[in-house]
Amino acid sequence: MVRLLSWSFVAFVGCGMGGAEWRGDDAAVSVTWTIAGEAASPASCAAAGATAARLVVRVGEGRWLDPDLVWSCATGAAVTGPIFAVATLDLTIELLDPLDRVAAFTPWMRRTVAPGDNALGNFDLRPAAGGPDASLAVRWTVGGAAADAASCAALGAERVRLDWRLGLLAGEPFSWPCADGSGRVESGLRSGLETDFRLRLLDRDGFVLASAPRASWYVATLEPGENELEPFALAVDTARGPLTALLYWGDRVDGDAVFVGCEAAGVARVGYGLQDGGGAVVDELLLESAPPGCTDVLTWPALPLDTFTLVVEGEDDASGRRWSAECWGLDVTDPDDNSFVCRVPRLR
Repeated sequence: MVRLLSWSFVAFVGCGMGGAEWRGDDAAVSVTWTIAGEAASPASCAAAGATAARLVVRVGEGRWLDPDLVWSCATGAAVTGPIFAVATLDLTIELLDPLDRVAAFTPWMRRTVAPGDNALGNFDLRPAAGGPDASLAVRWTVGGAAADAASCAALGAERVRLDWRLGLLAGEPFSWPCADGSGRVESGLRSGLETDFRLRLLDRDGFVLASAPRASWYVATLEPGENELEPFALAVDTARGPLTALLYWGDRVDGDAVFVGCEAAGVARVGYGLQDGGGAVVDELLLESAPPGCTDVLTWPALPLDTFTLVVEGEDDASGRRWSAECWGLDVTDPDDNSFVCRVPRLR
């Protein structure tokens, strides 16, 4: 069975911080903002302790902070010049106090910018929560035995990684040596918020050997100060399933694009990255390292049962064309067939 995926196209970056790869001269944006549902004004900004508003673009694991994207809080609206490349961007608005500390913010919002002017809509800001105030103790067993050097080595395991998220927003994971059998997060999480946790067992290459819970998350609301979760039982799951991604490439940039094979679209080189459900890269071919040639099919014969995300990009140096897509929801649950269609839009 072949399933059609949701997708979005993104610009690729080479490093966590900075924003040069997002910059361009194709697109301008306009934004408005409110504060807890109220119009931005001198009074509402003062009540929030804010003097300025800043538009922030997420770049990899970092953030693009640009002095051209800061305005007076009380204006409630802003327009940029044509400083963006055509791409799908993750954006937030932050309010800053006189010391440039974040006083209010919005969740990340994904917006696509096209050539010309782009109205991104309104961002409603909420006061920033206090800093992390919860510590967490984590314990685990491996293969039904206490975690130690011998039991971890027997499974080829080197580290464990604690993934966590608030809603669908993933936090920076924590990790410890497998043989330790326990780990501690020191005042690194927030109390009072329903938080999802999952522990993963990794080999030396970062490949996931086991997860606990295997196909879900452990949900907990932490208290200020000390917290401890029930021990995680990490049992290596030998079940595997294949994954096939059928790629179709946009033949033009505009909305009339037809998705065709890579040769018909003019793709000359293909790169990709496959991420597991915790965001770890389990296989990748960087575009700059990819050999000449294109492909319409990517296959993996034996992956752990999990939900994967595939990031694909293509290029043709001769014409300057670029393609990019993020296809998510690739559920590897069937031992015989897990096939998906991934459409890859052309960016330029």
